[in-house]
Amino acid sequence: MKELQIIKRGNQLVTDSREVAEMVERQHKELMRDIRHYCEVLNERKIAPVDFFIESTYMDNKGEARPCFLITRKGCDMVANKMTGEKGIVFTAQYVTQFEEMEKTINKKHFDELKERRVAVMQQNARSREAALWLKIGDNVPTPEYKQICASYASKTLAGLAVLPLPVMEQQYYTAQEVGTRIGITGNMVGRIANAHGLKAPQGQANEYGRWFWDKAKHCSKEVPTWKYTDDGANAIEKFFKEGKSCFM
Repeated sequence: MKELQIIKRGNQLVTDSREVAEMVERQHKELMRDIRHYCEVLNERKIAPVDFFIESTYMDNKGEARPCFLITRKGCDMVANKMTGEKGIVFTAQYVTQFEEMEKTINKKHFDELKERRVAVMQQNARSREAALWLKIGDNVPTPEYKQICASYASKTLAGLAVLPLPVMEQQYYTAQEVGTRIGITGNMVGRIANAHGLKAPQGQANEYGRWFWDKAKHCSKEVPTWKYTDDGANAIEKFFKEGKSCFM
């Protein structure tokens, strides 16, 4: 006796009447006749036959549509109850086992899908929290570029790619020490010259001479606002130094 094939159709598990006929060693047309009789009786009693037997078709070897029934577990119960002897016992054992195995498979698949969705939701929530932290950091930094960087990291965290691009630094910036080295003076003197001539913009802003950055303090791990100079700023420092060299020595 071959193994009964169970399939899912909508929300129901069913098997094909041809499979049942072969399994119980009956002609398919005879089983079809019995099923139609069962459906007539059910209709007369106002009981929905589709809970037991669902009309369907299949294509034969000639490519022509032929009638068949999809039989639910309740339908198999009805067929088995009309059978006696060894065939009925074996058929009952087979269809009960196969329906139960299919139910276990579907339940496991459903559980696995729920588990995957739960993990995905947890991961998305974690990304949302991380993105919110980036945006919060962006709210507390003074420059538009830093805000754009934080927004870029937030979008990348959520979407997996940088929806908002990182700012492009087209301008070269130099520390006071770097400017001083170029001119031949100390970084402190560069700062004094810049302050004396008002080259620095208000904190958090920028101008042609430079802009503010958040940078690590020299003697501790704290980040502090640091003014860095453009080429125009470095040239201005050099010009003011040369013009008032004796004042700054």
